[in-house]
Amino acid sequence: MSKLKKILGRVRQVTGKLNVDKAISRANKIIRSITLVGAAVSAILLLSAFLLIVAYVINRKFIGQIWLFPEEYIGLTLVPIAYLSMAYSLRCGAQVNMSIILNKFSPWKRNIIDLLASLVALFVLGFMTERSISWFVYVWQNHIASTGPMRTPLWGFSLTMVLGMVMLDLEMMLHLFRTLVAVVRRSGKTDGYLPRGQ
Repeated sequence: MSKLKKILGRVRQVTGKLNVDKAISRANKIIRSITLVGAAVSAILLLSAFLLIVAYVINRKFIGQIWLFPEEYIGLTLVPIAYLSMAYSLRCGAQVNMSIILNKFSPWKRNIIDLLASLVALFVLGFMTERSISWFVYVWQNHIASTGPMRTPLWGFSLTMVLGMVMLDLEMMLHLFRTLVAVVRRSGKTDGYLPRGQ
């Protein structure tokens, strides 16, 4: 245990000289604006899907026309709605927390557990990002279209998967670095994801 304390002491000295807080704060501002744009686009798409459903129901009930595209477009719109909002959800702390179990530990031990979980999550997210890029390349090269009546090209929706995964990767990396700094400093400051004011 004394070796760990010596290593943490040396790392604390290095982090003090590197001004890690300033770098994390700068990265936080950049990533926050990126994820906010993703969440805004997701909200706009959700609202437009809602309005399309309402227009479709009104048109079918009162005018009697049957449109072929709403069901297909609404189904396809769910992809960017989900993927573009995930990073902002993580930023706001809307992820699943195991607080019943974690509250039994000290803030420093919670941060160690959070650090390990973040490493595993970052590995899984990296794999998912690679698979979404692979899917996008496949869809782009083979001109894959939806099976619905409109035969909509799927490359745009696949691109939103890639963008959403990259945003989520950035958020998770920021969280990992914040937690790593809290572990090195032996503080519970970064306990949980981000405090509400940031």
